Amino acid sequence: MKIASVNLNKRAGSSAIREGLLRWLERVQPNLLLLQEPWSHAQKDSVEISGYNLLGGNHYVANYLRAGDPAAQSVPRTDRWLSVVVGRECIHTVYFPDTTPGAREKFFDVLAEQIHNQPQCQHLILGDFNMAPRPDDGLYGDQPSVWTGGSERRALQHLLTKNDLVDLYLLHPTADPFTFEKLNRGKMTRFRCDLALVDRDIAQREGTNLLIDHGTRRGLRSFTDHSGLVVTFCDDETMDATEIRPENTAISRSCVSKPTRLLRRHHLRLDQRVLDFGCGRGKDVEWLRNEGFDADGYDIAAKFGATVRPKRLFDVVMAIYVVNVLDPLRRIAALRDAWSFVKPGGRLFVVSRSREQIEREAREGNWKRCLDGYFSDRRSGKFQRGLDYEDLQQMVRDFADLAGTEPALANQTCFSSLVAHKKSLPQ
Repeated sequence: MKIASVNLNKRAGSSAIREGLLRWLERVQPNLLLLQEPWSHAQKDSVEISGYNLLGGNHYVANYLRAGDPAAQSVPRTDRWLSVVVGRECIHTVYFPDTTPGAREKFFDVLAEQIHNQPQCQHLILGDFNMAPRPDDGLYGDQPSVWTGGSERRALQHLLTKNDLVDLYLLHPTADPFTFEKLNRGKMTRFRCDLALVDRDIAQREGTNLLIDHGTRRGLRSFTDHSGLVVTFCDDETMDATEIRPENTAISRSCVSKPTRLLRRHHLRLDQRVLDFGCGRGKDVEWLRNEGFDADGYDIAAKFGATVRPKRLFDVVMAIYVVNVLDPLRRIAALRDAWSFVKPGGRLFVVSRSREQIEREAREGNWKRCLDGYFSDRRSGKFQRGLDYEDLQQMVRDFADLAGTEPALANQTCFSSLVAHKKSLPQ
């Protein structure tokens, strides 16, 4: 995904300015266009931009989506803050007050709190912050400008720390960082006031980049007094889904898994046929057979040697630690496949690692975000997504012949479980 952000200094209503903007867009080709001060306060109607659809906005901020791109959800926040949700990414356009330090501090506090209340999203904040994040980012002549005070910088740092955001420029520094320049009382004022603050995971992904494009305010084709920002990053869908290798997450066990042992104790009878769906290396199947069960194992990964699909139905199908290692699409497909092996009147037992445990291990191990879970090991494609009982229940709700669900093994902190009952055929 490519995002372009620029302050138009209230001049999008001018045909000459709009022509310069269109030339820039033709060169940059962004999916999203984020504008600050797009048109004057007196102009009541929004400005049409060829090739882009307006998602929402006002004379402070406006967002446009490239025509033909998948739909995105626009979320209004305040007059100076507008958001767009694309998948798990929440992209914010901001135009900070140019009045007092206190007004900017208050804006920072609102941003920090509201973004913190959306942990399900990965955030990118772009726009004109009307401040210099570091003393060297704001100069009056050759000396640091007094425009930005320490309290504003502390408020910015609070926003970054509270929400694990990164000033993307610090990872992609340039020789000429200033995005705004103006002659003021015989001295040049220079500011890096147009910023891109992004989720740390996005900042550290391969392919993430920041371009400060000074051509928007310099040269024959300039059309505003601010440099444009162009942020490029690989979104979750394009970067990560094909890299997930569920078979590499399979555990080499020396004994039976705890969930299978508990299911044997509380739910299974020796007269039942049992399928271990996603059996991996087959240790649970081996143990069940030693316990006297008529048990089969099935796993689509060739490395485990159990890829032959069973030709019979089963009283009990177990999916132990299967759904938590799959991406969302394969997760649902796997459950439906497992359900197809359950005979009428039978049961499907689903066990997943719990949300609490995965989130804790992700924090401790600094795991990388991927889709709705994490890479525990990026190089080998090991993926984990914690699921609670409510998550499992949501996944099976569309089974047409479902009789009901309930937790299979209660009061477990390390894993979540569900038993789904398949309806019997009519008598």
